[in-house]
Amino acid sequence: MNFLSLTYRVEKTIFIPITTILIISGLIGWLYSQINYTVTFFTEGEGGYGTQTLEGLFLALMAILGGFAIVFIMRKKLIKIIQVFYSLGIFFSIVVFSWLHSYFLNNMFFEEYLVVEIIGILLGIIVAATALITIVFGKGNQIVKNVIILLVSIIIGTMMGVILPMGTFLTLIIIISLFDIYSVFKGPISSIFKQEEKSSLSKHSKKIGIFEMRIGIGDLIFYSALVVFSVTYFNSILGFAAGIGILTGVKITEHFLLKFQKFPGLPIPIFLALFLVLIGWILNKFVLSF
Repeated sequence: MNFLSLTYRVEKTIFIPITTILIISGLIGWLYSQINYTVTFFTEGEGGYGTQTLEGLFLALMAILGGFAIVFIMRKKLIKIIQVFYSLGIFFSIVVFSWLHSYFLNNMFFEEYLVVEIIGILLGIIVAATALITIVFGKGNQIVKNVIILLVSIIIGTMMGVILPMGTFLTLIIIISLFDIYSVFKGPISSIFKQEEKSSLSKHSKKIGIFEMRIGIGDLIFYSALVVFSVTYFNSILGFAAGIGILTGVKITEHFLLKFQKFPGLPIPIFLALFLVLIGWILNKFVLSF
């Protein structure tokens, strides 16, 4: 059952790995913002931001229902079914998002050579296969799992920040951040952690006096996505502001995590980052020009 909680785990602070993700994400966002080129799954249509908001609501609803579906299947003890869906979801997500990165890079630098996209797909398959072996099937040590969690977070998060329209992205990240509060304390994430504790004890948890810090891959993906979104839709300065907001929120969240043993990783970092980006945007538009 440990494969249900896709978490980065460490006995010390989670600040350093998150800082690494944000720096890499910022650089990728800067790279993709250099050209006037976007790839979107969702078009604005005649409704503009109204349509984008509905699309964000739809994506958030699918994510929320997916969480409840996992808990329902888990309570029916159909673990093999969950494992199959987890495996397929992880594998195809990593491959598709890896291909999208190669598609971007191909159009930017390589004059549309098909081999570049093929390499991107092959690399995605390698990362996806490693993720299945280490995360879903529990092979390898925690260091390898952590590296894969970080890598997958960057692959998916950075592309989400680019391909989702503004209205869709903001609606999605706000709703998911609010739902994260319920999910961690009473909802799907809480149920998954309780089931994991019942099924087995991790090696770290056997060490008396050592508290294991854990942060979910979903949190890391949205941290990465928000930085890239801020850089590509606005500028590098607002991307930096988003990163500062996230890191400050992470330190606050870390404090509460140590105090309460569990605490949602999205709300404080995301809303603090959005607040700083909003302040920066207002200053840029009405007071300064940067």
